[in-house]
Amino acid sequence: MADIHVLGLPKNVKKPRLVSLLRTVVFGKKLKCKFWIREAYPLPNSQFQQVVVNISKRNDAYKAVDLINDFIYFNGTEDFQLSAVIVDDHLPQENYDEPMPEAVYADKHVGRERERRQNNKRKKSPLRNKERSRSPHYKNESTKLDMEIELVRKQRLLVEEERKLLLEKKKLELLKEFGPGTVKKLEKYAAVIEKHSLEDDEPPKPQITVTKKNESRRATTGLPLFVLPCRIIIKQMKTVLTNHTNENNKFELLKALRMTIRKRIAELLQTKTFMQTGEIIQLYRETYPLDTDEKLLEQLVAEIKANANVAENNKPATDIKENDNPQEKTEAKFSPGESNTSNIENKDTKTETKNDLSEKKGEEKTVKKEIKEDLNVNDGLADLDGD
Repeated sequence: MADIHVLGLPKNVKKPRLVSLLRTVVFGKKLKCKFWIREAYPLPNSQFQQVVVNISKRNDAYKAVDLINDFIYFNGTEDFQLSAVIVDDHLPQENYDEPMPEAVYADKHVGRERERRQNNKRKKSPLRNKERSRSPHYKNESTKLDMEIELVRKQRLLVEEERKLLLEKKKLELLKEFGPGTVKKLEKYAAVIEKHSLEDDEPPKPQITVTKKNESRRATTGLPLFVLPCRIIIKQMKTVLTNHTNENNKFELLKALRMTIRKRIAELLQTKTFMQTGEIIQLYRETYPLDTDEKLLEQLVAEIKANANVAENNKPATDIKENDNPQEKTEAKFSPGESNTSNIENKDTKTETKNDLSEKKGEEKTVKKEIKEDLNVNDGLADLDGD
């Protein structure tokens, strides 16, 4: 370590300003070293101050002295010339102000520079030397490769030109023999050949199998709804329909009527591909004119009544009121065999009725769902009554 005394700085320069000045302006890129400002005190009877700078390496201290000496500091109005001196701790106090002789300093400085260069000298790796080889053999190899690449490129151009020349000759021969129409055929033939050659050069593309959604789905066997045709045909029957409807059979009659109309339209359209609504109604009326509506409604009303009678006859015994005779109740209590047989019969009838009711409910739900999707029953009847 070595201390440097810097002289010539004005008193108003603070330590942070001095540190930035030395690091950036004075030393800069010329000297990268660690230094500390140990102290800065003003000189008596003057406008200057003395700064003690401590540097870790003595070699750097000599360089710093060279850079600081004769450096001119400008504070905005005046110029101040700086000077620096190395103070050696091993020398006596009386020799602090005596500078080192220039000859001794020059010899030491040259020796230190030589040692630093030798220490910082890096050994080149064999791989790096091989990559940066500048031998004539390496140059010859690179030039040979370049020449081969250029030769292949020229051969390819020559083959293309020969091919074009052959095509032109073939065109001329065909023009002489068959006329100008054959030239177009030849051009198409050449385009096809070129396309096939390009396809052969390209790598095979992976085939992607796309499954269609319609193939995976099952075919729907349900009856089409025919919403708009059914609505128009039922509206045409409003005069006949009001005579056969009442509060008890409104829903069932309309349900049966819609089902029969749908079946009839489906039978008529078996051989057809696509028809508009007006064409469907016209085809329906050609087969089933307005005169047949009365007969159809009478038939449907009769079927509804017959189904209602059958349902009433098949009601379970549990729905009938039980006899209030206490003797019969006691007999039923104390006759285990009879009670068991009656219970079994009642269970069978209950299961049958439950199955019938569940089937009916299922049919009613499906019909209600179809009607709700396309036409509300109450709205349809209200339209009929209003019209």
